[in-house]
Amino acid sequence: KVNLDNANIHLRINGAQSENNDKMVFSKDTEIRGEGEITLHPQNVSKVKRNMSFTLLEEEGKDVGGNKVYDLEKLPLTLKKVEIGALVFGRKDKKVNGRYVVTLADTGELSQAAKNTLADSRDSYKYNQEELKAVSDKIFENHNLELKNNFWLLVSKENLKNKDSVTKLNQNSKYAGYDYTFNTGVSLGLFVGQSTGRYKNIAQGIYLKKDLKPFYLGAIYKHTNSKDKNNDKKLHSNDFSFIAGYNKEIGEKVFVDSNVKLTRGYTSSYDYKYTAENDLNTKNGKTNYWNGEINTKLGYKFKYGNAFLKAGLDKDLKGNQKVVWNENIDEEIQYDDLSKNIGIGMEYKLGNHSFNLELSKKYSKHYRANTKIIFGYSYKF
Repeated sequence: KVNLDNANIHLRINGAQSENNDKMVFSKDTEIRGEGEITLHPQNVSKVKRNMSFTLLEEEGKDVGGNKVYDLEKLPLTLKKVEIGALVFGRKDKKVNGRYVVTLADTGELSQAAKNTLADSRDSYKYNQEELKAVSDKIFENHNLELKNNFWLLVSKENLKNKDSVTKLNQNSKYAGYDYTFNTGVSLGLFVGQSTGRYKNIAQGIYLKKDLKPFYLGAIYKHTNSKDKNNDKKLHSNDFSFIAGYNKEIGEKVFVDSNVKLTRGYTSSYDYKYTAENDLNTKNGKTNYWNGEINTKLGYKFKYGNAFLKAGLDKDLKGNQKVVWNENIDEEIQYDDLSKNIGIGMEYKLGNHSFNLELSKKYSKHYRANTKIIFGYSYKF
């Protein structure tokens, strides 16, 4: 007779060989009673794969009235779900060849550590997108093309929080750029800068603008090196944005500026590896994506500047990335975010100097608490 009252059964489970772990076997002559608890000690976690199961307890059935009866079937044993590597395992009982078997089996769920790496991958992509959008808006703001030289500064602070994570990104960006406008109405420029927060991004790029009053065309190339401050993840990205816009004055005071933008991007031309929480070895594959935007600005001019309202939509048109844990479990992220943006701002001009301040809010499928404040400065000569 076995009494499990207040008993805590400690068992080792071997991720390398699911059939080679600790288990307890009870014969048909054993009477099992009481309430107990099972505590597991995973080993070789990096070898765990999907659809694995581990036999923990096994009881030979007792013959009662021509039927098989099992004590384990009625026993109130406590066995909680457990995270092993990238997966979640839970209790699963079965009857096999006259035996009652208590197993620990893959539930099909990802562990919290694995879910966090998926959120982190989406965050690093989004972080770079938001940075590019702020730089693009500054580059293509309307200004007097008769002044050939344009020097600009951009400082922004943005709060981003993934709905699947508790981590706040809190992006702080500082950029500087310069462009020169030729007599043909073509402007050629370059920029450098960095963002800090959850990630540290260092970026540089070039851009081209063409004025076709009231229309304008442009392109931007941006190269970014990124480092996650929470682990050893490093990556780089290359983004190419193409923009077509329309700027029109309505009377003497009102103006409208609308544009569409298409961005083609690549994240890391090679697979990058890092160690996530719980020593989860993680590898991210290369990302290729397309993103589209539609934006419009309605402004009102006054003696020393203007005030404006902004609205826009941006949509991930195509993009995916594979994440692999411990080299044997993988999941694919689909980049499919849809964001609605609204903002308000003003620009103050003093001679060839201009200062602008903008506050915006974004409503997104994957993010919440997404607000941004931007300060910009330009000097034209």
